[in-house]
This record gives sequence, C-alpha cells and structure tokens, in this order.
Amino acid sequence: MVGTRRHFLIGLGGTALAAAAVQANFYQGVGVVKHVYTNPKAPAIEIDHGDIDGLMPAMQMEFPVTDPHLLDGIAVNDHIDFTIEAAAGQLKVSAIKKK
Repeated sequence: MVGTRRHFLIGLGGTALAAAAVQANFYQGVGVVKHVYTNPKAPAIEIDHGDIDGLMPAMQMEFPVTDPHLLDGIAVNDHIDFTIEAAAGQLKVSAIKKK
C-alpha cells in the first residue's frame, strides 16, 4: 500500500512561504533485522527485506530511521513489518513492528 502526505510551509499571518508541496510516499515492507545502529546522530537499521512494491526489489539494505526510539526493543534476527517514507530524495524507516 502506498500513501501520500502533503506539507505546506506557512509564514506569519498565514502567508504561504512555498508554493509547491513537499510530497512523501509511504511503502510497506517485511524483513529480518541484520544490524541496529544506535548512534544518536545517525540512527539506522539494516534489513534483509523482500520486494517493496512500487519501490525496490528484495535486498539487504541499511535505512536511517525518522526517530531513534523506533529502534527500542529491536534486535538482530527480529522479523519485522516496516514502513518506508520516501520524501525529498531520501528513504527513511518511519514505523517498525515486530512480528
């Protein structure tokens, strides 16, 4: 499933600062955790995942996460469902659920 969210920048008095919307697409994936990177400046997770419809084929890949707390309780070899947020040319994991 792919979702779309649009964000607009609003300035003082409600004036739009940017005419164009920043679009984010969301993709669902399933995989196995291969590594958890807990560096607070660059939290990330490496996942051996299946095909992610509309985004990429199956592979093992490292993804940054939108919030370091997503990694709380996640360990190597956990089977997970996850959500990828694709926006502004970047891919980030925005949700993780252990199976």
